[in-house]
Amino acid sequence: MLDLSQGADMGHTVRATALTAAVLIATGSVSGCAGTQATQNTPVPAAVQPSPTQQFNDTDVQFVQQMIVHHQQALMMADMAAQKAAG
Repeated sequence: MLDLSQGADMGHTVRATALTAAVLIATGSVSGCAGTQATQNTPVPAAVQPSPTQQFNDTDVQFVQQMIVHHQQALMMADMAAQKAAG
């Protein structure tokens, strides 16, 4: 059971833990999907191939923008859980 006697530090710990878990799950999910839709012999369309000077594409930007909102929601849920556990 969680010891919530540490006050504000506990809320920070819960949020940090939730964020870390969300990032690990997201990166695991993305890497797990890498080989499911294309084989090594399947060419990637030019529209999604990054240029030599570009390290990311529009899909990457959209994913990260959605993850910001997703992680904000995770922090809110962690706060609600800490408040409910506190009583």
